[in-house]
Amino acid sequence: LDRRFLTAKSVEKFGVCFDRSRRCWFIPITTEFGELIGAQYKQVGSVSNMPFDVPKAQTLFGLYQAIMAGHSSVAVVESPLDVVRLDVAGVPAVGTFGTMVSKAQVVLLNRYFRFVVRAFDNDAPGAQADQILEGMLRRRGCPSLAWDYEGLYDADGDPAKDPGAVPDSVALRAAWERSHKVVRW
Repeated sequence: LDRRFLTAKSVEKFGVCFDRSRRCWFIPITTEFGELIGAQYKQVGSVSNMPFDVPKAQTLFGLYQAIMAGHSSVAVVESPLDVVRLDVAGVPAVGTFGTMVSKAQVVLLNRYFRFVVRAFDNDAPGAQADQILEGMLRRRGCPSLAWDYEGLYDADGDPAKDPGAVPDSVALRAAWERSHKVVRW
Protein backbone atom coordinates (compact mmCIF):
# COMPACT_ATOMS: atom_id res chain seq x y z
CA LEU A 1 0.00 0.00 0.00
CA ASP A 2 2.73 2.45 0.93
CA ARG A 3 4.59 1.92 -2.35
CA ARG A 4 1.42 2.81 -4.31
CA PHE A 5 0.36 5.61 -1.91
CA LEU A 6 -2.85 3.74 -1.11
CA THR A 7 -4.75 3.26 2.13
CA ALA A 8 -6.46 0.16 3.50
CA LYS A 9 -9.73 2.12 3.59
CA SER A 10 -9.60 2.95 -0.13
CA VAL A 11 -8.56 -0.51 -1.35
CA GLU A 12 -11.34 -2.02 0.78
CA LYS A 13 -13.87 0.46 -0.65
CA PHE A 14 -13.11 -0.80 -4.17
CA GLY A 15 -12.59 -4.46 -3.24
CA VAL A 16 -8.96 -4.42 -4.39
CA CYS A 17 -6.38 -6.62 -2.69
CA PHE A 18 -2.82 -7.80 -3.21
CA ASP A 19 -2.23 -11.52 -3.76
CA ARG A 20 1.17 -12.09 -2.15
CA SER A 21 1.56 -15.64 -3.48
CA ARG A 22 1.07 -14.49 -7.11
CA ARG A 23 2.64 -11.08 -6.44
CA CYS A 24 -0.17 -9.27 -8.18
CA TRP A 25 -3.13 -6.99 -7.54
CA PHE A 26 -6.61 -8.49 -7.63
CA ILE A 27 -9.07 -5.97 -9.09
CA PRO A 28 -12.79 -6.80 -9.18
CA ILE A 29 -14.70 -5.91 -12.33
CA THR A 30 -18.30 -4.96 -11.62
CA THR A 31 -21.31 -3.57 -13.42
CA GLU A 32 -22.72 -0.13 -12.74
CA PHE A 33 -25.00 -1.86 -10.22
CA GLY A 34 -22.09 -3.41 -8.28
CA GLU A 35 -22.58 -6.93 -9.67
CA LEU A 36 -19.28 -8.85 -9.92
CA ILE A 37 -18.63 -9.99 -13.51
CA GLY A 38 -14.93 -10.83 -13.36
CA ALA A 39 -11.53 -9.81 -12.11
CA GLN A 40 -8.26 -8.44 -13.35
CA TYR A 41 -4.91 -9.63 -12.03
CA LYS A 42 -2.27 -6.94 -12.48
CA GLN A 43 1.46 -7.07 -11.87
CA VAL A 44 4.42 -5.24 -13.35
CA GLY A 45 4.43 -5.98 -17.08
CA SER A 46 1.40 -8.27 -17.03
CA VAL A 47 -2.39 -8.03 -16.88
CA SER A 48 -4.75 -10.99 -17.08
CA ASN A 49 -8.53 -11.12 -16.86
CA MET A 50 -10.79 -13.79 -15.40
CA PRO A 51 -12.75 -14.88 -17.27
CA PHE A 52 -10.59 -14.15 -20.27
CA ASP A 53 -13.47 -12.49 -22.15
CA VAL A 54 -14.89 -10.44 -19.25
CA PRO A 55 -16.67 -7.44 -20.86
CA LYS A 56 -14.51 -4.65 -19.38
CA ALA A 57 -15.58 -2.34 -22.20
CA GLN A 58 -19.15 -2.44 -20.87
CA THR A 59 -18.26 -0.88 -17.52
CA LEU A 60 -15.83 1.41 -15.72
CA PHE A 61 -13.82 0.54 -12.64
CA GLY A 62 -15.18 2.43 -9.64
CA LEU A 63 -18.41 3.41 -11.39
CA TYR A 64 -20.65 1.81 -8.80
CA GLN A 65 -18.82 3.60 -5.96
CA ALA A 66 -19.01 6.97 -7.76
CA ILE A 67 -22.73 6.51 -8.42
CA MET A 68 -23.43 5.52 -4.80
CA ALA A 69 -21.48 8.58 -3.56
CA GLY A 70 -23.60 10.84 -5.78
CA HIS A 71 -20.71 12.52 -7.58
CA SER A 72 -21.74 14.86 -10.40
CA SER A 73 -18.23 15.05 -11.85
CA VAL A 74 -15.50 12.47 -12.11
CA ALA A 75 -11.92 12.00 -13.32
CA VAL A 76 -11.44 9.27 -15.93
CA VAL A 77 -8.14 7.39 -15.70
CA GLU A 78 -6.68 4.34 -17.41
CA SER A 79 -5.77 2.17 -14.42
CA PRO A 80 -8.05 0.91 -11.67
CA LEU A 81 -5.20 1.48 -9.20
CA ASP A 82 -5.17 5.16 -10.21
CA VAL A 83 -8.87 5.27 -9.26
CA VAL A 84 -7.98 3.99 -5.80
CA ARG A 85 -5.06 6.45 -5.53
CA LEU A 86 -7.30 9.38 -6.42
CA ASP A 87 -9.85 8.23 -3.85
CA VAL A 88 -7.14 8.52 -1.19
CA ALA A 89 -6.71 12.15 -2.29
CA GLY A 90 -10.47 12.79 -2.17
CA VAL A 91 -10.92 12.88 -5.95
CA PRO A 92 -13.82 10.92 -7.47
CA ALA A 93 -12.59 8.76 -10.34
CA VAL A 94 -13.41 5.87 -12.65
CA GLY A 95 -11.07 3.76 -14.77
CA THR A 96 -11.31 2.49 -18.35
CA PHE A 97 -8.94 -0.50 -17.88
CA GLY A 98 -6.50 0.99 -20.42
CA THR A 99 -6.33 3.58 -23.18
CA MET A 100 -9.12 2.09 -25.28
CA VAL A 101 -12.44 3.73 -24.50
CA SER A 102 -15.63 2.10 -25.73
CA LYS A 103 -18.88 3.70 -26.80
CA ALA A 104 -20.57 1.90 -23.90
CA GLN A 105 -18.16 3.51 -21.42
CA VAL A 106 -18.87 6.96 -22.86
CA VAL A 107 -22.62 6.30 -22.58
CA LEU A 108 -22.11 5.46 -18.89
CA LEU A 109 -20.06 8.61 -18.30
CA ASN A 110 -22.72 10.75 -19.97
CA ARG A 111 -25.54 9.00 -18.10
CA TYR A 112 -24.13 9.39 -14.60
CA PHE A 113 -21.99 12.55 -14.61
CA ARG A 114 -22.55 16.18 -15.55
CA PHE A 115 -18.84 16.79 -16.12
CA VAL A 116 -15.77 14.64 -16.84
CA VAL A 117 -12.09 15.39 -16.26
CA ARG A 118 -10.02 13.35 -18.71
CA ALA A 119 -6.99 12.16 -16.69
CA PHE A 120 -5.28 9.65 -18.94
CA ASP A 121 -1.57 8.98 -18.52
CA ASN A 122 0.80 11.85 -19.26
CA ASP A 123 2.41 10.10 -22.25
CA ALA A 124 1.84 9.73 -26.02
CA PRO A 125 -0.74 6.89 -25.82
CA GLY A 126 -2.55 8.78 -23.05
CA ALA A 127 -2.63 11.96 -25.14
CA GLN A 128 -4.06 10.06 -28.09
CA ALA A 129 -6.70 8.41 -25.89
CA ASP A 130 -7.53 11.82 -24.39
CA GLN A 131 -8.25 13.26 -27.85
CA ILE A 132 -10.47 10.33 -28.74
CA LEU A 133 -12.39 10.52 -25.46
CA GLU A 134 -12.81 14.28 -25.80
CA GLY A 135 -14.44 13.83 -29.21
CA MET A 136 -16.67 10.98 -28.05
CA LEU A 137 -17.87 12.98 -25.04
CA ARG A 138 -18.43 16.12 -27.12
CA ARG A 139 -20.60 14.20 -29.60
CA ARG A 140 -22.76 13.01 -26.68
CA GLY A 141 -23.01 16.52 -25.24
CA CYS A 142 -20.98 15.70 -22.12
CA PRO A 143 -18.67 18.56 -21.10
CA SER A 144 -15.08 17.66 -20.22
CA LEU A 145 -11.63 19.10 -19.66
CA ALA A 146 -8.16 17.57 -19.60
CA TRP A 147 -6.44 16.85 -16.27
CA ASP A 148 -3.88 19.52 -15.34
CA TYR A 149 -0.52 17.78 -14.75
CA GLU A 150 1.27 21.06 -14.00
CA GLY A 151 3.30 20.72 -10.79
CA LEU A 152 2.64 17.00 -10.32
CA TYR A 153 5.73 14.91 -9.63
CA ASP A 154 6.41 11.27 -8.81
CA ALA A 155 8.36 10.08 -5.76
CA ASP A 156 11.67 10.60 -7.61
CA GLY A 157 10.85 14.24 -8.43
CA ASP A 158 10.19 13.56 -12.11
CA PRO A 159 7.06 14.83 -13.88
CA ALA A 160 4.22 12.43 -13.04
CA LYS A 161 3.30 9.88 -15.70
CA ASP A 162 -0.15 9.35 -14.20
CA PRO A 163 -2.14 10.41 -11.13
CA GLY A 164 -1.27 7.15 -9.37
CA ALA A 165 2.44 8.01 -9.37
CA VAL A 166 1.96 11.17 -7.31
CA PRO A 167 2.68 10.70 -3.58
CA ASP A 168 1.30 14.12 -2.63
CA SER A 169 -2.47 13.93 -2.06
CA VAL A 170 -2.73 17.70 -1.59
CA ALA A 171 -1.15 18.25 -5.03
CA LEU A 172 -3.54 15.72 -6.59
CA ARG A 173 -6.53 17.43 -5.02
CA ALA A 174 -5.26 20.83 -6.25
CA ALA A 175 -4.84 19.43 -9.78
CA TRP A 176 -8.44 18.14 -9.62
CA GLU A 177 -9.66 21.59 -8.55
CA ARG A 178 -7.68 23.30 -11.34
CA SER A 179 -8.91 20.79 -13.91
CA HIS A 180 -12.57 21.63 -13.45
CA LYS A 181 -12.60 25.10 -11.88
CA VAL A 182 -13.98 26.73 -15.02
CA VAL A 183 -17.17 24.71 -14.88
CA ARG A 184 -20.24 26.77 -14.05
CA TRP A 185 -22.89 24.68 -12.37
